[in-house]
Amino acid sequence: MQWGLDFIGVINPNSSQGHKWILTATDYFTKWTEAAALKEANESNILDFYEGIVTRFGVPATIISDNALAFIGSKITEWAVKNGIYLSTSSNYYPQGNGQAESTNKNLLRIIRRTLDENQRTWHTKLKSALWADRITPKRSTGNSPYKLVYGKEAVLPISLELPTLEFMKQLELAEFEPMEARYAELMELEEIREHAVQTIEKDQALVKRWFDKKARARTFQEGDLVLKWDADRAKPGRHSKFDAIWSGPYMVTGCKSSNAFQLSTLDGEELPIPVSVSLSALAQVLLLLGWISTVQRALEEGVAISGSGPDIRWWNEKTVAVVTGANKGIGFAIVRQLAEHGIRVILTARDEERGNTAAKNLNQQGFHNVMFHQLDVNDGISVQGFANWVKDNYGKLDILVNNAAISGLAIDYDILKANKSNPTQLFTHPGSKVEGISETYESIKECIDINYYGTKRMVEALLPLLKLAGEGGGRIVNVSSRAGVLENIPSETLRQQLGDIHDLTEEKIDVFLESFLKDFQQGLLKTKGWPVTYPAYSISKVVVNAYTRLLARQHPDMYVNCVHPGFVNTDLNFNLGKLSIDEGAKGPVMVALLPPGSSGQYYDQTVVASFYILPKKESP
Repeated sequence: MQWGLDFIGVINPNSSQGHKWILTATDYFTKWTEAAALKEANESNILDFYEGIVTRFGVPATIISDNALAFIGSKITEWAVKNGIYLSTSSNYYPQGNGQAESTNKNLLRIIRRTLDENQRTWHTKLKSALWADRITPKRSTGNSPYKLVYGKEAVLPISLELPTLEFMKQLELAEFEPMEARYAELMELEEIREHAVQTIEKDQALVKRWFDKKARARTFQEGDLVLKWDADRAKPGRHSKFDAIWSGPYMVTGCKSSNAFQLSTLDGEELPIPVSVSLSALAQVLLLLGWISTVQRALEEGVAISGSGPDIRWWNEKTVAVVTGANKGIGFAIVRQLAEHGIRVILTARDEERGNTAAKNLNQQGFHNVMFHQLDVNDGISVQGFANWVKDNYGKLDILVNNAAISGLAIDYDILKANKSNPTQLFTHPGSKVEGISETYESIKECIDINYYGTKRMVEALLPLLKLAGEGGGRIVNVSSRAGVLENIPSETLRQQLGDIHDLTEEKIDVFLESFLKDFQQGLLKTKGWPVTYPAYSISKVVVNAYTRLLARQHPDMYVNCVHPGFVNTDLNFNLGKLSIDEGAKGPVMVALLPPGSSGQYYDQTVVASFYILPKKESP
């Protein structure tokens, strides 16, 4: 049994009792839905809701939700582990990953919208009726109502008491002992009903696929056609009532400006000032990222025009300025190249001036004349501030900062490695093994923390004023992280909790956390205290980079701050054992850097939003 959960909200207007959210849960098989109106979307309310489901329907195998902190906080994670429940998260920007919950939300909103009068603040009083209507309505995918699949019989409706059906009259005429026998017979049939539902679902899915394969194609419109227009402004959260329609019209097509741009007018003959466009092929990739692809596909398949040009997609231009640290080779170099391919002016930085210059010239020779080099040592405050002053003097702003510079935290003596013919790859193939010539010293551990975390922090603090002056897309910070930075990698629950609550997180707490780590390393207490023991400095540096990312996003809501695990990429850092090329590894950071305005405070596992707390179920290196 698996349930899909989601929030509807923040709902505008709030209910007359102060409710702002509707929390919904739907069983993926029966389609039975539970919902509650809430004033706050917090972990405690969700946990109460979960426990209500468990006490009535039993413990589910899986709970599917998006990646919101309230769904995957420490309390809920602990409760799920205790009850053997797997928490599966879908991308915030691809809600179809939790498609059942999205479908439920649309159904409930549609029902509530149709039952509301002029006073929309009474929506909370309509929720029970909406749930009832949804539960007793047969679903095409199962061929049965959720009520019947749960209880083995159809619900007795109030109208049955006034206009009794033949089936209802038979129930009334049963002798005293017969209802028990009749109910037993119904329960015996329940398995057969559910088996039939499974077959119906499979047939429905095959039918939908055939229909989609046949119908999913770009549509054109002719003069005289009647269409609806998607209102992009009305669809934005908080702009209008949650129960307002997001389609307007109908309108008449009065002219074709191009193959996908049309002039519309009202039925009274008033022409709209701006043509509207319909484009699936050009917008599909980004709309998919935004989670709007199903709306666009449905609109095209149903002959509906899309308002204007849709959401802003290409927010950057040739005046956009990006900085990438640690970029003379590896992932950083590939990030620079891919950003340059988008026409962005990219400043490639590196500590080694000769190598950095060579890397920039290499890209210039490939035709990327929008790439230039500047020497930068993120571990040197004077170097960082001097660089920030240079960017200000030459560009006056900064749009994108990619913090990529990082080291492993290992002390490597290449002479010993060569003399003993040691194999450093054992560190990955046999975790915990020792390799002559490779060690972890206090100096190497501290340098790793200083570069990976404090270097990132220095860059942000020095360049923040310039990022605040960014253009239309808003200032963007992308911190290149690692799956090693997921909190689950820390064995100690006490240590995990120190950075797990975003509402209680401060830079001072991060500093104290790191001081404890360095102290325990010096005293040889990492394993005893529950710290990671494989690549400990690298892991902890990425844990705090993730925490710092979330903190920055909270402190600067006008900016877009995210972190990203590029994948297990073939670089010097892992002795070239990675399975991905540097170009493949750069895809995630570049995608996050160019996201449409909206995403902030997220952790991406390559190109998918993932959990700060829990590793993917099928873990790869």
